[in-house]
Amino acid sequence: MSTQELQNPSMGIAEGVAISATKLRTVSIKAYVAERGYARISSTVLETVNKIPYIMFTTSEGVSDVVCFSKRTAEGVSVGTPVTKELLGSLDIGFTTNASGEERVKLVTKGGMDIAGLLD
Repeated sequence: MSTQELQNPSMGIAEGVAISATKLRTVSIKAYVAERGYARISSTVLETVNKIPYIMFTTSEGVSDVVCFSKRTAEGVSVGTPVTKELLGSLDIGFTTNASGEERVKLVTKGGMDIAGLLD
């Protein structure tokens, strides 16, 4: 698990987006699955009605959670892409809190935070 604090919030962020010392935390897919008790992961990348790609995680009780790809990470996948060990190994789960205090959870590229994509 890693936590990154934005020291200079204006670096690399689109103009007009204001962030103040946002804490970003990432965990591996393996840790996320273990922590939440998921038993199944969708076999392919799916898509929301808004055309945002996601992977579905499901518990043994049948409770499912959708985790969308961050904007930048989504550029490398499309609907129907097989969810393989290689794909999962290239991803982390990123957590942050938006201005309304809501936690955002997204699939991000391992080792490369898509800060702007996490804030949506």
